[in-house]
Amino acid sequence: MSDSSDELVTASTTQPLKELNPAPWQDAVPHPSCKGCTTSSSVKLSQAVDSDGKNLSHPVCPTISHMNVPPCLTLATTYYEQVQDFYAKTHSWYVKRKEKLKCYSKILKFLALLFGILGALMPVSQPLLDEFFVSDDYSIDSLGYVLLGISAGLVYYDKMFGISTGWMRSINTMNQLKNIANRYDAKWVQIHIPLLCRVPQDGSIENWEYILQQSERIAKMAEEFNSDILRCLDRETQLWITEFQSNLAHMQSRTENTLAQGKQQPPKA
Repeated sequence: MSDSSDELVTASTTQPLKELNPAPWQDAVPHPSCKGCTTSSSVKLSQAVDSDGKNLSHPVCPTISHMNVPPCLTLATTYYEQVQDFYAKTHSWYVKRKEKLKCYSKILKFLALLFGILGALMPVSQPLLDEFFVSDDYSIDSLGYVLLGISAGLVYYDKMFGISTGWMRSINTMNQLKNIANRYDAKWVQIHIPLLCRVPQDGSIENWEYILQQSERIAKMAEEFNSDILRCLDRETQLWITEFQSNLAHMQSRTENTLAQGKQQPPKA
């Protein structure tokens, strides 16, 4: 950002951690822009300032990771963040794979189309080409068959190794992963907002039970999130295995038919 008004400064107290209250939410200061939200003295808040140092906005509401909370909630939140990191790495891998397969697929299709067109035009353009390429070793028609064969080989290579279908599978898997992430992000917000505004300010049993319930809910949601990602990857893997086995069986069948036809033909005299 080029404007000086968009610069961010970080403000925090210098109170040592060892001096914090064992139950930090008891002495927490309410957030000025969110009633009920609490922040500890060790929270760092970002503020937008102009060139004169004047504050242009209120501090942003802290997230759970910024707040001193009981270990059960910290553990559940950390688990969910680890699943989010797993999703981000998985989605990034499919993005890179999609771009690579997209490039290979377009190159193969372009070359197959080019050689196919050139091969089909060879017989038509024979009178013109004979004036420039005259040889007793080959004919223009035979060169056209060679080009058509190369075109067919490129198409078969694409089909056999699943270049284009792999590209489509990557796009489909990316969309499924994104939909899964969006669904659990919405659930996370539904849990996160009440926690931000209902962090207990006393050590009552009721408040502890509320935190424990929310921690269990977050942990269960993280487990379901992770399971949905793994199921999505398993479906994509099964599709790849099925496609590869089908292509392999098709190639084996074509090879056996070609060999059988060769054996049936009588030997040339």
